[in-house]
Amino acid sequence: MTPRQARGERALALVELCAFERLRRGAGQLVAERIVAETERRLRSALRPDDAVVRLGDDVFAISMVIGGTDLETLERRLCRAVATVPVPQRLERLRPRVVVAHVADAHLIPELADVERRLLPIPVPVIA
Repeated sequence: MTPRQARGERALALVELCAFERLRRGAGQLVAERIVAETERRLRSALRPDDAVVRLGDDVFAISMVIGGTDLETLERRLCRAVATVPVPQRLERLRPRVVVAHVADAHLIPELADVERRLLPIPVPVIA
């Protein structure tokens, strides 16, 4: 099921680890890629089956979520908790992601979500007045 076919009110999110280069320098390319892959797996496990996760860059993820009565702050905390549980080598500090979440109808107002909107919602979502 694509994000456009999912039923219910939806939100878009950007999760940026801001850590790939630091991980690559501190632990090596292979370890950095494993950590990012594990992050993606944990993000997927924290979401519902109708939600979608797309990797936009080395350590940037776009997410489309069915809200289901949940407020945006709760969704943001859920994503942050999923990333916080990713193990990293002891010599490196824990992942501290930058998470931006907005209702689909408001995503066009947030510059960081422009690429997320383009990737997950190829047909523009009408703004409800």
